[in-house]
Amino acid sequence: MSTALRLFSKHEVEKFKSDLMRLKVKRKIASRAFSLASIYVFATHDNPAYIHCSKFGVIGRVNEDAFPMWIKRNLFKEVDSKYSPGVKCKGYIVDKEFYLYLKNTLSKEEINIINDTEHQANISATKELYKTYKQELNALKPIEYTEGNDGRYHHILQGVKRELKSKIIFKDFNDYDISSAAPTILYQLYHNICKKYNIQYNRFNELATIEYYINNKVEVRKDFALQYNIDEEIAKKILNSFFNKAKLAANNHCVIYTKYLEFDKTKLLKMQQDPFIKTLRRDIGFLWNKIYSVMNEEVVKRPNKVKRWYLYFAEERKILAVIDKELAKLTGTKNLGYFLEHDGMKVHKRYQLDVDNLIEKIYSETGYILDISNK
Repeated sequence: MSTALRLFSKHEVEKFKSDLMRLKVKRKIASRAFSLASIYVFATHDNPAYIHCSKFGVIGRVNEDAFPMWIKRNLFKEVDSKYSPGVKCKGYIVDKEFYLYLKNTLSKEEINIINDTEHQANISATKELYKTYKQELNALKPIEYTEGNDGRYHHILQGVKRELKSKIIFKDFNDYDISSAAPTILYQLYHNICKKYNIQYNRFNELATIEYYINNKVEVRKDFALQYNIDEEIAKKILNSFFNKAKLAANNHCVIYTKYLEFDKTKLLKMQQDPFIKTLRRDIGFLWNKIYSVMNEEVVKRPNKVKRWYLYFAEERKILAVIDKELAKLTGTKNLGYFLEHDGMKVHKRYQLDVDNLIEKIYSETGYILDISNK
């Protein structure tokens, strides 16, 4: 669906307005939009403000994310679809009514609603999902997955919010996770490639920063979160995104800048100059260059981002195949009593998983040495 045809339902609009009152991140987005609109608030139909599309980047990804899109659509009304002579910008006026609505809303104190309508709706929807998959979740019927183009198994239950997933959906399951899956797998793949193709490398120096991160991930994430005043889960997402060679740039296409740092240029500049991050990103670049050097011609032709995840998911799938086989032995039936979730798994509490044995099986069949823990 094109951006121009995107319509917002009454329920979505009510949710956006609720978010504005209670969520700090949404209020920041609205505040940036309000500041931008203040510059052009005196534009009229006869004399519109010709605003280049890049200016809207301060609001967020206005062509992709729903909330910034809604703010921009309501706050800026396009009145000239033609380009101004000599300037490739469309003409806009500020919608005064919405502008005043934002002004009044942002002046009010943020409301912290724990049991709000949306939360209750999520709980109700999750309970309905549990009813739908009750037999599967009671280990009475195998779970059926769909396989995506990325080679991963997909299921609707993977998309449930984390806290509801553990409290409602998988309350009778033990949750297991491959520690630092992507960094660990890619790090070991690098060294396996060097050994296989007789490529010289210094195992004591090369990728030392990546090795340090893998071995000290908890401390690194805590320190990173503290330095940049962000949540530890966000810190984890940023650090792991570097392994897909995520950029650090102050533009609308940089997810770290727009989504995780919320357009905070001070934090971005600090991160760009951070010695640890610089070295980590350098080592990751070195890692991928070495891996690229032995790729077959079919893979080399793929775009870089697709190429990287195509290769990583292929390795992840080898590991998952071993896990799937071992869990099927444990429960007696394939996909019964366990749930696969990308680089993790959940096993019904009626079954006792021997984690050490599973780690040994993965190593003997794939060569990967992994740490699997019970969350």
